[in-house]
Amino acid sequence: MRRMWRALRLEPLVWFAVLGTLAFGAMAWRDARNVEIPESQFELASERMRAWLATSTLDTAHQAEADARVVGDELLYREALRLGLERDDPVIRERLAQKLLLITEESHLAQRTPTDKVLRDLHLRHAEQWLEPARTDFCQIFFRSPPEPAVLRALLHRSLPVEPDRTCDPVPAGDSFALGRRLLNWSDGSIRDRFGEAFAVGLAAAPMQRWSGPLQSNFGTHYVLVLSRTAAHRPGFGELRPALLQLWERNERLAARNQLLASLAERYRTTATRGSSADVRRRVEVATTALSEGSR
Repeated sequence: MRRMWRALRLEPLVWFAVLGTLAFGAMAWRDARNVEIPESQFELASERMRAWLATSTLDTAHQAEADARVVGDELLYREALRLGLERDDPVIRERLAQKLLLITEESHLAQRTPTDKVLRDLHLRHAEQWLEPARTDFCQIFFRSPPEPAVLRALLHRSLPVEPDRTCDPVPAGDSFALGRRLLNWSDGSIRDRFGEAFAVGLAAAPMQRWSGPLQSNFGTHYVLVLSRTAAHRPGFGELRPALLQLWERNERLAARNQLLASLAERYRTTATRGSSADVRRRVEVATTALSEGSR
């Protein structure tokens, strides 16, 4: 053994390898200590300081403070990475995952522009989604107890007033009601959900621009005056184009996300930590398989 050691000490290649390793380690240590900060970070810090101070220029003291924050934050960030503080922090892990997804989605969208044909296909495929329900504008007067005959006669024999602002106040009658007296743009479904089926049916049959009733609701007794009705309809392609663009973008972002997760599920071998229960191991396998098949 000693003879081998003496031979190795005298061998030039051995010393060359040792010195090379030491030099490489020194360079890596030096590079790890070298911190370069892009000019854009200083510009952004100065811009934020100017906005905070509500000024167009910074004096020497404030400029120095802004620069010190940039350098200090970068040094703290590098030291935190050296200590591995990001490894077990769920907030940082989530932010990094979100940032990767966002970068992937934006890169995916930058390479695509929807044509009118694509948007029209979306319009047809989701036709039911764009159906606008029938809507009603109406006034209502709520009574906790039966109204006086004179009040009721004055109410039921009154047609729509000429003055628009007084449409819902033909007579000083009725009790306070949480939803108010004038209800505009109510869909049939909303009326049914809030007031009940009997009220919705009665309102649909009520004459236009004349008080009628009584209608029974989930709250009590109402007299109503229908101001206007809009039939159910489906908006045209031109009207829906902004919404179709949003739907297309959501679909493309989801496709980019699924493709990324599928490729990562294929690239990495994902398992539960040692000692995990059989149930957890099975769930990890199921989740990985689901991700790998997500873009298919």
